[in-house]
Amino acid sequence: MTRALLGNRTQAGRYRGSLVAGALLLAAISGFGGCNGSDCCYCRLVHGDCQAELAIPLIGDSCEDTCVEQASVGSCKFERSDIEVWKSSDECVVPRSEPVDPDPGGGPMVMPKATARAVPDIAGVVALSAGTGHVCAILEDATASCWGTGNFGQLGNPDVVNVARPAPVSGLSGVVSISAAFDRTCAALDDGRVACFGERTPDIGIDELPVFVSGITTARTVAVGGAHICALLDDGHVVCWGENAFGELGDGTQNDSETPRAVGGVADTVAITAGSGFGCALGSDAVVACWGRNNNGQLGVDTAGASSFIALAILELGPVARLSSRGSTTCAALEDGSVWCWGGNDGGQIGDGTTNAALSPSQVPGIADAIDVVVGPTGIVDGGEACALHADGTISCWGGNDLDAAESAPTVLIPVEPIATASAFAAGRDFACALLSDQRVWCWGDTAWIL
Repeated sequence: MTRALLGNRTQAGRYRGSLVAGALLLAAISGFGGCNGSDCCYCRLVHGDCQAELAIPLIGDSCEDTCVEQASVGSCKFERSDIEVWKSSDECVVPRSEPVDPDPGGGPMVMPKATARAVPDIAGVVALSAGTGHVCAILEDATASCWGTGNFGQLGNPDVVNVARPAPVSGLSGVVSISAAFDRTCAALDDGRVACFGERTPDIGIDELPVFVSGITTARTVAVGGAHICALLDDGHVVCWGENAFGELGDGTQNDSETPRAVGGVADTVAITAGSGFGCALGSDAVVACWGRNNNGQLGVDTAGASSFIALAILELGPVARLSSRGSTTCAALEDGSVWCWGGNDGGQIGDGTTNAALSPSQVPGIADAIDVVVGPTGIVDGGEACALHADGTISCWGGNDLDAAESAPTVLIPVEPIATASAFAAGRDFACALLSDQRVWCWGDTAWIL
């Protein structure tokens, strides 16, 4: 199990990588015993298509010498000239792998803090979104940059495939909204158009460059789901396109559509979000309505089973200020600062102390000052995770347990350090990133792909 987004490792060391797109290997090793403070070296190694990150104990007196001694990772061989070295510092601290219980008699569990690091070579960021293994940002000049895994074209730049440094999205300007999920990215522009790149849906294919969606000229924001995409229009209506096996297009049918279809049952919408097989809209009346798949209570209406092909309002929840969906889970930050979640709960991301699906909204304990919330995608091994942005600019996360359904999943809020001035954030698979008040980006968790 890895609880990477929460800064928790249960293995003494780990390689994270895969051979994709020209045998690019991204490897990360972390969690070595005794690696903390001044005794820790952080190294980045780059040689052709091989890249690696290592957090390792200091050997001798030099971090550079230490990196050279460790310069063989898997099938990748490195030379001294390939090594970039970060000085030893507290940022190199590898979180403890197990929680500490200071009060075996029943007091709260104390989990390790997650440690974030700054993303180099990017500044002036105004918005963020994260897919499975990539991150995209809107810059203050209304262009976009993406980084991370790009083997399906989700970075929007055919000159890069997998890159740990932000690269500009080709041919996009006037970007006002961006959404990344799984292996695709879409952006809404200031002229009302929507452009998408990456893995196509519903027709199978890859777009390495942004392709404009036919029929949309008044979009304000865009939300990418599992195999469908939705856009919020200037008039407050919502349109969706892509696969529709569970009614996730909200048009009253189960027919896939390459062209946008109007979602029934929503109007005067101010925000949208999309998960795997469902979508949700936040109305101007601060009420949430969801449509599509409902096998895990994704619609939040106290039932599970049959999908809904039009939006159903969650009347008992509210007033809602912010909304986030990923996988089969949705969380909402209310105007009173509380956080409520519903739907899938395999990783404890609902925050109710179980791993049972929540058919209606359930309050996450211990949060009273949230101004935003983000749900991370459910991993292949791990359950999902969620994080809240607090009014003071700090972030805390919970979930990420790979427990059996019969086991408990105690809700533990884990602070992310040194984040103290966050204004927005985004979560990918086993990692998350925050936008700070200085318009820089910091990320934490399993960052081998994106940092």
